[in-house]
Amino acid sequence: MKTKAIRSLTLILYALAASQASAQDTKLQPGAIEGKVLNLPKMRDYAFCEVYVGFGKVDPSTETQCYNSSGTTGAGSGCPAETFATLDPKKVAASLGASFVFLNPNKPTARKWWVVDEITLYAAGETYDFFGIKATWVAKMSVADLEAAGKAAQTPYEVVTNKQLSKWVYKKGNQVFLLRAPEGKVYVMQAYTTIEDPNLTYEQLPELGSKMKKLPPGWKYEVKTLDKDLVLDLRRATPAGLKHLTLDEFANVYFGCGFDATCNYTP
Repeated sequence: MKTKAIRSLTLILYALAASQASAQDTKLQPGAIEGKVLNLPKMRDYAFCEVYVGFGKVDPSTETQCYNSSGTTGAGSGCPAETFATLDPKKVAASLGASFVFLNPNKPTARKWWVVDEITLYAAGETYDFFGIKATWVAKMSVADLEAAGKAAQTPYEVVTNKQLSKWVYKKGNQVFLLRAPEGKVYVMQAYTTIEDPNLTYEQLPELGSKMKKLPPGWKYEVKTLDKDLVLDLRRATPAGLKHLTLDEFANVYFGCGFDATCNYTP
């Protein structure tokens, strides 16, 4: 059953608005640092969270700055669950001079974990400590893009897009969890979460298909052991950086293969 936390994202953002602040007034220095590339090995079953920060009037074109906790070190790294559960978006926004803050996952007691083995981000920025959660700038998204992601959570198996220059590697010999769709499209699980199923673990993913009740006609869930590396390089996408994503009914996120040259092959 969908939680009350998954609502119209615009309403959430208006509710969290602290001011009509401008980015010039903030402690943050969002954006890519020239020449900085972030390589994150050993990401499989690695817990993470994200903080989205916005400035100015809240409308579809407003940019939000995305900070991700992956790869940070020391206290506050790896998105500690107890600390994340205490984060107050209004308090974070006020401390930054921001108009709004949105947390992912948007349910404070939920967790997210990567299912990919290695991530490379070709545009990365500063690392900031959000009240005990260390996170690095990795992207910017419009409010419209965030609304599309919120809609996808309410309407599973719909395809949404956003942009990011990055590479994602699933290693030979490891399992991948697939949604196989008609017309040759395959979606590879990128991350799993406890937003909808608080008891879900990595060990349960091979049997997840038996719990799916809303798969569209012609879709199926499949588990596959790779006989060679699967590489999703968004620099090869058309246009560069374009990601095709979908969510299942448990809010787990999947990457699309078969749309362009992003994937080195379709698993």
